[in-house]
Amino acid sequence: MDYAFLMNFATNYSDYFLMIEDDVKCAPGFVSQIATILSAWERKAWVTLEFARLGFIGKLFHARDLPCFVRFLLLFYQEMPCDYLLSHFRDLLMQKKPIQFFPSLFQHMGNYSSFEGQLNSLTDKEFEGNNIGPPGNPAATIHTSLNVTNASVLMNAYSLDKNFFYIKEAKAGSHLTVVLDIPATVFRVQVLTGSELKEENQVKEGQVELGYDSTNRINDCDDYILLGLLVNGILDKQVLSEESGKKLGEAGTFPKSTLALTKLRELLVGLLTVGIASMQHPRGSYLLDTLQSMFQASSERELEYIVVLVHLSGSDKDGRYRLQQGQVELGYDPQEDPKSCARYALLGPLAGGNLDQIVFFEEESVEELSCIRLLVLASQESWLLIKQIKVRTEPDEEER
Repeated sequence: MDYAFLMNFATNYSDYFLMIEDDVKCAPGFVSQIATILSAWERKAWVTLEFARLGFIGKLFHARDLPCFVRFLLLFYQEMPCDYLLSHFRDLLMQKKPIQFFPSLFQHMGNYSSFEGQLNSLTDKEFEGNNIGPPGNPAATIHTSLNVTNASVLMNAYSLDKNFFYIKEAKAGSHLTVVLDIPATVFRVQVLTGSELKEENQVKEGQVELGYDSTNRINDCDDYILLGLLVNGILDKQVLSEESGKKLGEAGTFPKSTLALTKLRELLVGLLTVGIASMQHPRGSYLLDTLQSMFQASSERELEYIVVLVHLSGSDKDGRYRLQQGQVELGYDPQEDPKSCARYALLGPLAGGNLDQIVFFEEESVEELSCIRLLVLASQESWLLIKQIKVRTEPDEEER
């Protein structure tokens, strides 16, 4: 129910809604990476995009679909967990297979299960975090429109030794492009600029783009998508792809022009609401750790374009979703307009938000029942959950 309440509240905040939980670790730059995927999928039909494999973590929705999904959850939440219901909802909207991207952007780090009294210490094997291992630069040639000085060697920018490539100045719109000899599947890209000692000579404003489909060009690609911005002269990003991801042809580093900056803003403005459903546990919560991970994994610019909503809840043992004052009435003599009954008799008041009562009558004067009315006796300015109304038309064996 917490997911339904959270999503219902989040409907009008942004174009997209990302569901995570209160016990996850976020991959660096997850906002930009989701923005990149959204730009690539802008003209394609999808119901959910999945950025983590476990449970309900990392599932992205169109905000316009949330009201429909909320109603679906409220109807069937007692039948199966929310992540199972999501697969059925996706089928109903004609997305027959999950659209998952790898590596995962979120890692489950808690021990609590959404099932009361159970533990869940599962982790996502597709989450890489910061454990990336040594690079293995595939064979490539380098091209640039930068003004190369006589003593500087362009290939040093791509070699894995301690040499480096340097230039005197860089103009907006110029580029350095790595063209892979054979297209390859790439999982992570790092671009390092500047001096480590003095933090000088960095690319002040730049971005990295990934290029695909070089069939019509020799030193360039036909199709580029944004991977991310350089922050303090550095980019270190996972490259998300579907399970059947296409091969990377080349990666280019571009000092940012006005056009590129405008494009990024168009991707991010009103982009994302991040929803966190946080359950109170007797031994504490991971919520603060999750929020800290989210903020540390995002640049200041990325944080400007997300809304974070947290739904705090406990179990319903304290009766927070129950009707506080109400009664059930039985109706007789049905009327057509309006659809109701002409007279009602009290069956009984609700106790603790529930009523479970046998209907007594004299056998010789049986009167058929036409209406059952739940009457609210006092105003209640809080969420109300009516789980189910059950009616038995045959007596139990012990009542016969």
